[in-house]
Amino acid sequence: MNMNRFGILLWCVLPAILAAPSCNRYLDVKPDKSLAVPKTLADCQALLNDYNTMNIGYPSVNIAAADDHYLALESWNAVSSVESRENYVWSPHVPPVVNHWLGPYKAVYQSNQVLEILEGMEEKTRNASYYQAMASALFFRAFAFHQLATVFAPVYEKESATMVLGIPLRLNAGLDYKTKRNTLEETYVRIVEDLKAALPHLPFKAEQKTKPSQAAAFAALSRVYLDMSDYANAGKYADSCLWLHDDLMDFNGLDAEVSVPIGRFNAEVLFHALAYPDPALSPSLALIDSNLIATYAATDLRKPVFFGAGTNPDINTHRFFKGSYDGSTTGLFIGLTTSEILLVRSECRMRLGDAAGAISDLNTLLTKRFESGQFEPISASADDPLDIILKERRKELVFRGRRWADLRRLNMESGFETELVRELDETSYRLPPNDPRYVMLIPQEVIETSDIAQNKR
Repeated sequence: MNMNRFGILLWCVLPAILAAPSCNRYLDVKPDKSLAVPKTLADCQALLNDYNTMNIGYPSVNIAAADDHYLALESWNAVSSVESRENYVWSPHVPPVVNHWLGPYKAVYQSNQVLEILEGMEEKTRNASYYQAMASALFFRAFAFHQLATVFAPVYEKESATMVLGIPLRLNAGLDYKTKRNTLEETYVRIVEDLKAALPHLPFKAEQKTKPSQAAAFAALSRVYLDMSDYANAGKYADSCLWLHDDLMDFNGLDAEVSVPIGRFNAEVLFHALAYPDPALSPSLALIDSNLIATYAATDLRKPVFFGAGTNPDINTHRFFKGSYDGSTTGLFIGLTTSEILLVRSECRMRLGDAAGAISDLNTLLTKRFESGQFEPISASADDPLDIILKERRKELVFRGRRWADLRRLNMESGFETELVRELDETSYRLPPNDPRYVMLIPQEVIETSDIAQNKR
């Protein structure tokens, strides 16, 4: 079999390969008969349960490039990765490390492996567990493709989506076909089709939040359609998700004084996933933007729950993030939650003319976020309710991987454009709305081992 070098780079992800120092060394090792080739339904379930591959390692360069935080000059100099330092100032020439690309494609590979095993099984063995495994693989593949698209492909515009490049859609586990970048339209069509195909065979709610469910698939569709600015479909799938699962945490019941106030797998989590750790996002270095801090009311519990005070005496402007839904100080949660989907439905209702429904959703969330008895419900007749909803969306979803996608889509709308600015050693770095740098460069190792086109600068 003629394996192209990019295929080896992209699909060099199985545990046995990862255990070896390099792909070449792995390929030189004689086969060990004790290493069974996956071929049964139990093997498929084991592959899907591989938390380190399927739930961890999604891109974080988008979080690090967004405007929820800043680095002091000494902190920026202390960042160990050149790529991370350059990403912080939106360098037009330095691509991110290859892990941000390979992480999601590992999940894609493993999903494709499961789908191929299942396709080869006899029809008489195709029971409910079989179809649930198939649906789970489709969900994971779609989730990974979407994470890649929001970083390495342009923002979706219906008018131009067939004419611009999206991401490579690897749809089988083979190494013997040439990799190419599909169009942006093909990319999003595949993501949506995979999620819709998964829906009928998933449980309403998953026993473990690391596994897909119907509620999570509805949420994923809602998120994807929002990124496409398809507010009718985003709202429809948000509604379906919340019909199955609408639990919200009451922040009055959290201890804001502890280092990790929010527990892992809490009531709001629909699907648990984490981003690849970026050294520029370390709590010891990344400080929360003071303009963002100032948007939280004094009685808004998200402020003490999400942000810890550093050693700097000016605690109102120097804070670090501690509110990850991973229940840890280091895990960057980028999964799906009811709070996000409630905000999606709120925005979509507002855009589609249902102001009362939009504000009702927003008030439902904020009642659980403010000190008991201190929240004054927002009126549907408030000035510019869409602006209020979008501001609450930013405050709720800080460090959740959604800000970059929101900046990209909202920059396309007059009145919602944002210019990002970084200050380092009296030097200003700027990222204007709709700048080509809103699409990350593909890692150099991938470009060098394939024929795919690099993103434009």
